[in-house]
Amino acid sequence: MRLHAVSALIVALSFVAGQPDADAQEKQIIADFEHDFSAVLKRRQVPGMMYTVVRQNKTIVASGLGVANMNNPDSKVDGDTLFMIGSMTKSMTAALFGTAVDEGKVKFSDRVSSVLPQFRLKDPVASLQCRFEDAMSHRTGLPRHDMLLSLAKNDTLDTFLDRLTHLEPHTEFRSNMEYQNHMWTVAGHAAAAAIGNGVTYEEALKTRIFDKAGMKTALPGPKYLSQSKTKVSRGHVMELNPDSKNYILAQYPGYNDIGISAPAGMVVATANDAAAYLRMMLGKGLARDGKTRVLSEETYNEIIRSRVVFPSLPVTPSPMFAAEHSYGQGWFQTVYRKKHRVIHHGGAVEGFITMFAFFPDDDLAIAASINQFSEFSSYAAVYDLADRFLGYRDVDWGELYGKIADASRTEKKQPEHVEGTHPSRPLEAFAGNYELKGYGTLRIELAKNDKGEPTLNARIGAIECPLKHAQYDTFACRLFGSNIDFTFFSTVASKTIDKVNIGDFEPALGEVVFSRLV
Repeated sequence: MRLHAVSALIVALSFVAGQPDADAQEKQIIADFEHDFSAVLKRRQVPGMMYTVVRQNKTIVASGLGVANMNNPDSKVDGDTLFMIGSMTKSMTAALFGTAVDEGKVKFSDRVSSVLPQFRLKDPVASLQCRFEDAMSHRTGLPRHDMLLSLAKNDTLDTFLDRLTHLEPHTEFRSNMEYQNHMWTVAGHAAAAAIGNGVTYEEALKTRIFDKAGMKTALPGPKYLSQSKTKVSRGHVMELNPDSKNYILAQYPGYNDIGISAPAGMVVATANDAAAYLRMMLGKGLARDGKTRVLSEETYNEIIRSRVVFPSLPVTPSPMFAAEHSYGQGWFQTVYRKKHRVIHHGGAVEGFITMFAFFPDDDLAIAASINQFSEFSSYAAVYDLADRFLGYRDVDWGELYGKIADASRTEKKQPEHVEGTHPSRPLEAFAGNYELKGYGTLRIELAKNDKGEPTLNARIGAIECPLKHAQYDTFACRLFGSNIDFTFFSTVASKTIDKVNIGDFEPALGEVVFSRLV
């Protein structure tokens, strides 16, 4: 797998010099990559991957490895297999907003409330001062509050914006980067509102970004899959077997559609769609046909311009990456191997992990998406390919990102029942309705487990999970692949259980307390 340093240098120089055998060398690089990386996917239990490489306004490859469905060996992934690309959607939402900027209908520096007058945050300073460039660079102080992606999916825009007024911030406005999704929901629907004529976010994204950039099969979300004839990958995950305590590969039953929050992470795309999008980004807003301008170069530069600086990410380890990253609007930016500027963004949505990256000074762009939620093989593929084209072969990216995935899988254990401990009251005392504005009503109901024994069941919105007693007044459940603690308590003035803390709903805050409704 390793090339001699001199050979690697010759490969890199041959592309620059434009030697006649460049096409043959590119084909050999891809063939070597597919041979090597098929073994990585097999070792890491990743069913399939779509990927593309773009260089000098040419799509070198748009293809796939493995299968789209772990239960169907004939479901080969190719350049026309749809994958959910998660938060890569954010950059496309920024591009959509940019089209409205180019038309003079809005500015990145405009206050959010100038387009959406009903917009408010709990922090009054953020409410008043928040500009779109703050919203799209994670500078509002609002943490993830990711449970709302499921709870709010059926909201109208007004209902969703009302939720935001109640969410607790984590840091002060513009003091730090707090990566989250909800401001992208705001930005996407604000872009549609600025465009006007009653157009929806999904309609605008298709006509202004997908169609113009040449993304022929991309969809704004999984709810549009029934209208598409393009084959689609299923999502998979390494799930913990409670009996053996080992992880086993499992398939998700469907696709998670987050509805109103689509601008934050719902696009479905193929390798060919990814190639068209990255060619537009390398072209500074000019589509791959060389004629259609999706974004002005000025707006393109505004989108990638750094707004906030923060320490390097765990998934971009040093020394290969600079110690600091910056974030523009839908794109991270850093320096690779001390000399290559790289602009990138990942995506994680149930069943899929994605990475898009482009090296503007090297005229190189690469994207990969895997259909397994517990691995970072898409990241490994991108930087493995980058090294092959830039002339490096000194890092085993499959092994490095495998270790990162293994470390991230060391999750919080669901607490076992502590012998000798019991709830402080009969289970009936815990049952009832509890409310937290922004999140809604949590219903704790009496139920029976598989053995017919009395227990509790938690229900919030369309989400339901059985509660298992852990210790004293703490119960636990497994939700969305994570272990969640429910700790009940009573205030000094109350003789009854009137509070429940579900801090795991927002780890940055540590406390997410619902109060009993009287």
